[in-house]
Amino acid sequence: MAYALKSKTFVQAALQLAGTFLIVYFFPYTLLKPLVLIAFWWVLLRPLSREEVIIFILASLFFVIMDAVVIAQGKLVFSESFVFGVPAWELFMWGFTTVHAKRLTFLNDKPVFWAPGLVLMLFYMIIFSIPIGDTPLFAASAALLILGLFFKHDPLTLRYTGYLLLLGFLYETTGVASGLWHYPQAHFIPIPLWFTTMWAGTGFFMICVVWPGLSIVLQRIDGSRSEHSA
Repeated sequence: MAYALKSKTFVQAALQLAGTFLIVYFFPYTLLKPLVLIAFWWVLLRPLSREEVIIFILASLFFVIMDAVVIAQGKLVFSESFVFGVPAWELFMWGFTTVHAKRLTFLNDKPVFWAPGLVLMLFYMIIFSIPIGDTPLFAASAALLILGLFFKHDPLTLRYTGYLLLLGFLYETTGVASGLWHYPQAHFIPIPLWFTTMWAGTGFFMICVVWPGLSIVLQRIDGSRSEHSA
């Protein structure tokens, strides 16, 4: 039974990923693309838990802002723009990515909140927000990620972090190769090295801080409501 459930999960994840890539790279109508993506994700991801809906929204908003910051620094250029240099189809990609990865990697495990990760995450956000060169950005973000993984490397953390890194490799290589975006400051290879720490770091902090932190907050809210209604 457990094997059948895992097999079903892997098949669903493969369909989600394949369909998303096909829509992003081949659907011709730019402004309709995010609507098609959301409809496709809804069909394959439903039902969504309360935590998943919140994470989808928060991740989408946060990474649109981060995309805009990196674009303003001249590190990233999309071939088309909808708002702040970000194309319409990109607006919800990170929301899907974080929930999709959760469905595939959590299995029967539950993430545990790691308080020091919150401090590391804040430094991580600062590093990616300030205008520094690609090499210092990669070195600083890699140092923070290695430090985090040194202290927090349970199987679920490694699965989620590793899967985000794999998704990043697939996403970045196909996106750059197809001309959907490019990195003007990347010289020797078309994709800067900091893409590895950006994707892996996102996975690490999502699994160590964001997912379990949100769960704690929602549990306290529910507990408070129960006390008031009693």
